[in-house]
Amino acid sequence: MQTHTSRWTVDSPPGHPATAPAPALSGGMLVALVMNRRARGLRGLDVLRRSQDRAPPQAA
Repeated sequence: MQTHTSRWTVDSPPGHPATAPAPALSGGMLVALVMNRRARGLRGLDVLRRSQDRAPPQAA
């Protein structure tokens, strides 16, 4: 996988590096990104569901 770093140029104003378009993601990278987002969502829903399942202690 190639990494891209922006380079400073003479024409770039201070604080604004020269920008280039981001590299296109391959099919495998897109699948991994979708699976990661889905897993995070499922994990978040699971945590929410478990917190609802826990009832507060009953007062005696």
